[in-house]
Amino acid sequence: MEFTWSVPYDWAAYAGYMMTETNVAAAVRRGERESDIEEWLNATLPDVFARRQRDVLFSGYWVALRKR
Repeated sequence: MEFTWSVPYDWAAYAGYMMTETNVAAAVRRGERESDIEEWLNATLPDVFARRQRDVLFSGYWVALRKR
């Protein structure tokens, strides 16, 4: 069963969420500075969000298994 979940974010809240993503952790392990990533998010996301709250969609699926 597939689903889509809508979560309202403003740009600052979404930037905070993005900082928890595994690709950010991987970039930091490769030597990127966390402050540089935050700076980039803070410089780009306000325009992406048009400085207002937007719904961010997350897709996923549900699978149930049972032993035969």
